[in-house]
Amino acid sequence: MDNQPIILDADGNLAEYIERAASNGERFTLIQGGRPVAEIRPISKTRRFRELPALLASLPELSPSDSEMLNRDLASYRDELSHADVPDRWTS
Repeated sequence: MDNQPIILDADGNLAEYIERAASNGERFTLIQGGRPVAEIRPISKTRRFRELPALLASLPELSPSDSEMLNRDLASYRDELSHADVPDRWTS
């Protein structure tokens, strides 16, 4: 994708530009009265990862019984997945 921003008037299509920035990595410079006033661009993935420790720290702590139940569920899912017949998507 070209890193040059697309310059446009955001007349009613703002949601489309936000979706394109998030999905395709496009950047847009918004114009008002012939002058650039704002930019829509994707947030870098590295920034998202830097915010992860604070997000995890803000989560409530599981009780011992909830933690045990979660561990049992995860073990069950791992067991199911180990026996699943998953096709190899790389073969034709």
